[in-house]
Amino acid sequence: MTRCSAVPARLAGSFKRWLVFAGVVAPWRAARIGLVLALMVLMVPNVEAQETVPLNLETATLMRLINEARTVPLAMLQRAGIDETAARHALGPDAWMLDTGLPPLAPNDLLAASARFHAADMVARAYYDTRSPEGLGPEERAAALGYGVVRVDELLGLLDQVAFMDGLEAVWTVFRQWLLADLAAFDPAQRRLFSLWATDMGVHFQAVTGVVDGREIHAYLAVCDVGRPLKIFPMVVGSVRPHGFTGPFLDPWNPLTEPFSVRCRSDDGTLWWETRTDPLGGYICPALSEWQAVVVEGVNRTTGQVVAAERAAAGDVHVWLDLFPTR
Repeated sequence: MTRCSAVPARLAGSFKRWLVFAGVVAPWRAARIGLVLALMVLMVPNVEAQETVPLNLETATLMRLINEARTVPLAMLQRAGIDETAARHALGPDAWMLDTGLPPLAPNDLLAASARFHAADMVARAYYDTRSPEGLGPEERAAALGYGVVRVDELLGLLDQVAFMDGLEAVWTVFRQWLLADLAAFDPAQRRLFSLWATDMGVHFQAVTGVVDGREIHAYLAVCDVGRPLKIFPMVVGSVRPHGFTGPFLDPWNPLTEPFSVRCRSDDGTLWWETRTDPLGGYICPALSEWQAVVVEGVNRTTGQVVAAERAAAGDVHVWLDLFPTR
């Protein structure tokens, strides 16, 4: 189990009360965590790990933030209020990734199921750790669900607030601390968001409100499994942007008002994949093979019109492609 490193003062800045990444939890927090998780098991319905669960806006936002950090890291540092010079110093010889970015992580249903299962287990048994009381870690959980594991690591985030926090604000708070923890990692192998080996991710985020000792408590739990499978199937990963939006980041407070689908075609026009986007317009498009060009079309599901089309050259890893509707 990896212990969470302290966040250097030059990187930290101010932030709300947070518990980020499961390492050894300070004893004075253990009772509080147990109380919060006990509240969650009373208030949150059970979800089977194998169920296909539609992404909620918070989960879609967290996934989007992770890939924005990987693909446009300098813009994300600025957005998060993190000094670029300090970040370069923290990354050391790997600071090149701030200039070039990293390939996106493709959403993976098995890793998402593993994250949901672990969240449910932590809530049911009131513990907070990447490993279960029996010692099972993220690799064992993912393998049990059928993920061909080379490596799987996990990030945890838990916020417990007396005052209400908007779900998207909670997502940003957890994500920013994950970002700081990645920069603070003394060993590059401990990085999750800026991992050089990971290709896939599965994310779960849930919020609950209840009353403990006469006080209203708001709790937010996030689990992110990042992994690399035995066989990588290259994907085009991205989103359909709102019409007229040209900035580097999507605004989850103003999600898409038009329903979109994405179609994937080969250069000769053969259609082999079609999917609906998530609440932020996110999509994945599998390539038929490595190094094959993919034409990705954004389709307005209401009108049936193709509103955007871009060509991506699929490689041996995932590539990032946002679509910008022109009509």
